[in-house]
Amino acid sequence: MTQNFCMRKISDIEEKDLWPDPYYTKYLRTGENPGERMQAAFKEVFLNAYEKVLIIWSYYADATSQIIERTFHLLNDRQLIIGPSGGVFHLRVMAAYHLSFFEDKSWSSSSVLDDTIRQTETASLSYELLPELNDINTAKQLK
Repeated sequence: MTQNFCMRKISDIEEKDLWPDPYYTKYLRTGENPGERMQAAFKEVFLNAYEKVLIIWSYYADATSQIIERTFHLLNDRQLIIGPSGGVFHLRVMAAYHLSFFEDKSWSSSSVLDDTIRQTETASLSYELLPELNDINTAKQLK
């Protein structure tokens, strides 16, 4: 089953926005840091019986539909897909919910990617790293 979910801050949920119903199901974003927010999002979607879940940050303009399609294809043979970006990641995809991937990390630090890879290898889970993308935080960086 395929469904698009959009986790948004309460102030961002609008009737008419870039993520129209019925193609996107919107949820209020919860959590104090990126790890808590991802954990809540993955948990919510997996509890609704979905088998593959992708989280992508909206400020990665280079994340094309081809990258997303390739990512879902890779997930047929891997348990975790990570899209790196300057020591963190722009995209994360899981085939099952693993609570431990969201705990004991320095979120938004340059070590979070290495910590995640180390944790994945320690758990003997298969993973794939996608090509690194640029983090876009300002209009100037988009050019």
